[in-house]
Amino acid sequence: MIQRADVGIGISGKEGMQAVMASDFAISKFKYLERLLLVHGHWCYDRLARMILYFFYKNAVTFFSNLRFGSGTDFAGTISSNRPLSL
Repeated sequence: MIQRADVGIGISGKEGMQAVMASDFAISKFKYLERLLLVHGHWCYDRLARMILYFFYKNAVTFFSNLRFGSGTDFAGTISSNRPLSL
């Protein structure tokens, strides 16, 4: 029995449908496992790459806006707003 996993894949077969009912993904034959792993692995890679690009974009925008504000105030340490930033 698997004690710890990120995702469960159930293969329907002669043993019944217990594994399929308790799984996240269900396949009918073991040969479909390769395609399932390749497709979902590609999607995961794509989502991770987009998140990293967004992270760099967000940090670059924040850096350059702070640099622009700082150069406008001659780097005097003036705050840009009275309220704290919240996400």
